[in-house]
Amino acid sequence: MAVGERKEEAIPFLMWIKCILGKDPEFITMDFDDTWFIAVIAVFPNAIIIICTFHAIQLLTRGLLKELNYLQRKMNTIFIKECGIVRKVSLFIEKNEPVEQLPVLTQGFCTQWFILFQEIVGICKSDDAPSFISRYIALIARIQAWDNGIATKFEQELGLNLPISEIDNRQITKLKKTLKSKWRGVLRGAREAREEKKREFADAKYLLLKKPENLAKWETEKLDTFLKENAWARIYRTTLLQFYQLFEDSSCENPSLDFLDAIVNKESRDELKAAVETLKAKKQYIFNYVKALKMHPEWKDHPGFKSNPEPYMKRVNDLSRAQYGLRSDENAAYKLAQFLGCPVMQSQSVLNDKGGDTSIT
Repeated sequence: MAVGERKEEAIPFLMWIKCILGKDPEFITMDFDDTWFIAVIAVFPNAIIIICTFHAIQLLTRGLLKELNYLQRKMNTIFIKECGIVRKVSLFIEKNEPVEQLPVLTQGFCTQWFILFQEIVGICKSDDAPSFISRYIALIARIQAWDNGIATKFEQELGLNLPISEIDNRQITKLKKTLKSKWRGVLRGAREAREEKKREFADAKYLLLKKPENLAKWETEKLDTFLKENAWARIYRTTLLQFYQLFEDSSCENPSLDFLDAIVNKESRDELKAAVETLKAKKQYIFNYVKALKMHPEWKDHPGFKSNPEPYMKRVNDLSRAQYGLRSDENAAYKLAQFLGCPVMQSQSVLNDKGGDTSIT
């Protein structure tokens, strides 16, 4: 059927399949599509529905990817953006150029850095040495109270060879010229460090979603390092591994999925919330493959009953697109029927819109 299939097409198609089979199937494997769910129940009321394990895992990992992208933005992207904003505004202020509106900042570091920059601008306007020295000492004390490491590095960058109380007017003039640029160096260092964290996160977020058996050795090492440095990410990895493990157990027909609640909070993206809600609501159908295995133990090594054959389906879709580009509708259907080794029914949705993303069942 075409993408966006309708119940009006799904039910006749299943009725056609029912006539071909001559009986109702015991089990039907499908994804989460409500249209097909309703149609299957209407046409095959006694069939046991198995929701494809591939789509169940895909639903959760896609939701998690949306969540990780959100966290990337919240933790790193906004910080980097605000560093750029305050740097730009600081240059305007230093050059006495007009600033239409002071920036609204959400990052604590950028907010404090900008407050201290404005204080530095005021210090540099001090005309006499005693006033400059006292205000400079107060500034360093404030930076130390905020972050002693930053204060130490800042003073090292300024390169004072004498105690501040002993410097003369010539050294004060020189110090005034470097105070603002060296303070911007502090901002640059923080931004570069966060950009590195952003790169590490970008590499690690896909590793967080991988099954352990699909990780190369170097990927495992990289992921372990990331998790050691980012404790917040462990709950996502632990929860996902627990979810993967459920599909390795062929004995539990009705496992609890309440552990998925650990990765959802009020700030979570809607995609992740919806994924968890759907998985919990459809849990019975997802794990019906266990029931199928108990009734048919010979299916143990055959994955097709619990998971839609995605690579095969992709090949069919690719072939249908190629055939629709080169042949009539009848020839395309004939070519697909030869490839599949079974009858082909053309969807009206495909016939009405061949320019879209189409496939044939």
